[in-house]
Amino acid sequence: MASTGPDNPDDNKQTLIRQARDGDEQARSELFKLCSPTLEIYLRKRMGPSLRRFASLSDVCMETFGRLFRSLHVLPEEASLDDVQGILFRNANWTLADQGRKAAKFRGESAGGATGIEDQPIGELDAGTVTRDDEMDWIRLQIHRLSENQAQVVERRLGGMSFEAIAENLGIAKDTCRKRYLRASLRLKKLIGSESDA
Repeated sequence: MASTGPDNPDDNKQTLIRQARDGDEQARSELFKLCSPTLEIYLRKRMGPSLRRFASLSDVCMETFGRLFRSLHVLPEEASLDDVQGILFRNANWTLADQGRKAAKFRGESAGGATGIEDQPIGELDAGTVTRDDEMDWIRLQIHRLSENQAQVVERRLGGMSFEAIAENLGIAKDTCRKRYLRASLRLKKLIGSESDA
């Protein structure tokens, strides 16, 4: 049976995560120290040589943690370190894909392992196949271009939450939630339209 109380490391980590989620800079710094070694190992395995020439490991780590801290609000109150690492790794994949696209525009190279497609057996995907995960990664990258209030609503909506649940979670009125979602949708359409015209 797991122990509880102040000496239980899991309770300490949950408290740290809760404080980081609430914006405590000291807690975020501790969370960074706690998760950095694991993230660096994860990224080293996924950054190809072309991407390493374009972006340093520390830059990708910092951008990944920035994304993590902006998305901590979606964690439940009782989130564990495994939950945080799950979001961290998902954000790492998005960061690698984003850096890979930037590198490809700069050097004409691909992301080199950022999407996870290379892990699938040959023949399962045709060259140039865009998967639903690829589309969702691209959409989430666009969401980061929205205001924080709009991004919070859209991220939760993509997670399957109803407007009522989102409003309750964010502590706002249901009508405010719907308006933010509508404005975010219009802004995303505008952003996507301007990129396709380019």
